[in-house]
Amino acid sequence: MPQPFSGSDEISPRDTKDVTVILVEQNVGEALAASDQAHVLDHGRIVRSWPAAELVDDPAIQKAYMG
Repeated sequence: MPQPFSGSDEISPRDTKDVTVILVEQNVGEALAASDQAHVLDHGRIVRSWPAAELVDDPAIQKAYMG
């Protein structure tokens, strides 16, 4: 993980139970790799919510956010 987690032990948020982590990251691939769930916001509102693995494969998300 980049800077926000640089001082912490190397543990993925997915390795813990019952913990919510809000991660704002410009690298969509890294953010989704570290996530179970993902939400897409547009002007401060959640417009899509899916398991992260499904967002990785969504063509509209790839086009809009992954280039």
